[in-house]
Amino acid sequence: MKSLSYLLASVFIIGLLGACDSEKSNVQDKVDDPKTVENEEDVNEEPEEAKEEVNVELTDSDREKAKEKIGEIDNKSEVSSLMIDMALQKVNIGGSTDGIPKVIDESVRRIPMESPYIEYFMDIVSSIDMDPEVHNDHLSILKKWQENNFGEVDQDVRTLIRYLNEGKARGPEVEKKTQVEEKEYINKFIQKEEADVELTDSDREKAKEKIGKIDNDIVFGQLLVDMGLQKVNIDGKKDGIPQITDESFRRIPMESPYIEYFMDKISSIDMDTKVHNDYLSILKKWQENNFDEVDRDVFTIIKSFNEGRGPKVVKKTQEEEKEYIDKYLKE
Repeated sequence: MKSLSYLLASVFIIGLLGACDSEKSNVQDKVDDPKTVENEEDVNEEPEEAKEEVNVELTDSDREKAKEKIGEIDNKSEVSSLMIDMALQKVNIGGSTDGIPKVIDESVRRIPMESPYIEYFMDIVSSIDMDPEVHNDHLSILKKWQENNFGEVDQDVRTLIRYLNEGKARGPEVEKKTQVEEKEYINKFIQKEEADVELTDSDREKAKEKIGKIDNDIVFGQLLVDMGLQKVNIDGKKDGIPQITDESFRRIPMESPYIEYFMDKISSIDMDTKVHNDYLSILKKWQENNFDEVDRDVFTIIKSFNEGRGPKVVKKTQEEEKEYIDKYLKE
């Protein structure tokens, strides 16, 4: 991850909805954008007396990566602002698909909506002094996002904006991104920043430990299929492959460190040139979060080590993928 200066944090916060206390007047200017909607949520009148305990465990590598990307956070306004920044992957604000009206793009921190960053925010929320109601609302939103529950992400962002606007209901229009818009946003901002990311030693060891030894092209292909099970069902089975015991699967997450580990290893495996090129092409697509043809990708992999034959492969629904992640990949 490219290094970011923590000194930019305050500059960004001022730009992003004027979150800092010294810029409260700017907040009003931005939330009074002509294109506004009334927030349907009501502020809870009776805040809970005690904060909910949260036990979040991040690896040192994850923590450093998130901290480097997000930076130090000193107050609740910064938390809300940076959570809104992260949510830009999922929502459009004021009709803009890339950022926030009246806020220059360069001031927006492009934080991926991914587990390490969400959990880092959960750590911060637990350490920042804030009203119990504010604390619980922020934590509730983060927990939903951590569970891949984005059904109310537009309302979640309105809630965060409301806190920046001192509880007032008015705010810029917030709408969920379409899948196409989210993919375009990721390709334009998230993948662009992560394109040159190298695996840390910790990432590499974690992937190596999970994937294990790869001796030949057949094992390589089988392990790619194992990772692909997060995205596809094979011959109607959601959790694996018919006639293969569940215990034989490694349950490899479809995440950047594991994909990059495969990309590193492929050059050391002796395999047919066409198979090598097919595998590398598939891995590059997956690394770019391009799963439009993941069913065909897995079918191609299976055929390469199964004498040209392959079972029926179909994409998982979002609900099926969430169930798979919850069942096998949550640590």
